[in-house]
Amino acid sequence: MQVNGKKGAVALALVAVLGLGGYAWHVHEQSVQAEAARTLTLSGNVDVREVSVAFRQSDRIAEVLVDEGDTVQAGQVLARLDDHELQLQLQKAGAQVQAQQSAVDKLHNGTRPEEIEQARLAYILSQYELRAPADGVIRSRLLQPGDMASPSAPVFKLSLLDKKWVRVYVSERDLGKIYEGQTASVTIDSQKDPVPGQIGYIAETAEFTPKTVQTDELRTALVYEVRVYVDDPDNVLRMGMPATVKVDLQ
Repeated sequence: MQVNGKKGAVALALVAVLGLGGYAWHVHEQSVQAEAARTLTLSGNVDVREVSVAFRQSDRIAEVLVDEGDTVQAGQVLARLDDHELQLQLQKAGAQVQAQQSAVDKLHNGTRPEEIEQARLAYILSQYELRAPADGVIRSRLLQPGDMASPSAPVFKLSLLDKKWVRVYVSERDLGKIYEGQTASVTIDSQKDPVPGQIGYIAETAEFTPKTVQTDELRTALVYEVRVYVDDPDNVLRMGMPATVKVDLQ
């Protein structure tokens, strides 16, 4: 009888543990469902604007001053062309200007052709420097010193820092839950704190789910592209980086 009593106690304890486990699972499921009702969670990738940076003149590249991954500021010199021949022409034009008549004759004759040529050469000389059009990060370095540059041959690809977004895709059943200007938070695996953002673009037409979306449920569905714009002053979000977007539906 004592043995049976011990077995009964063990059985009752086991039932109690299973009951508590079932209750805990039930509470957890309710919490998950409540969270899903309050928050729309989406997966996507970081995207940024890029520009191709090229010289306005055609000549051989003399030096490249930045490399891939470097952060640059607007107006910063990125590369220079070989301006040896142009410098010689500029010196020649300057000597011709000095050999001309006095300033009094200029009043009668107007600006001398040599001065015009000197000014023109000085302007082309400024075009032999390639400057960053905006703040950004050098994403690709396409040409090297010694390569021939031209307006149609970009030297760099520059990722701009002023605007980044996460591209996600929303199913039709969730489309009515979001709107442009709605706040959102963006998280990545390498960053603990979320980056604040807001929905800035919602596509008007549906498309088949891109191959990059790995959710089985959405892989064959029609979805709408959504861009969640973020401010990233610390530059923690990089092109193509996987990201999770959470949209508060309350």
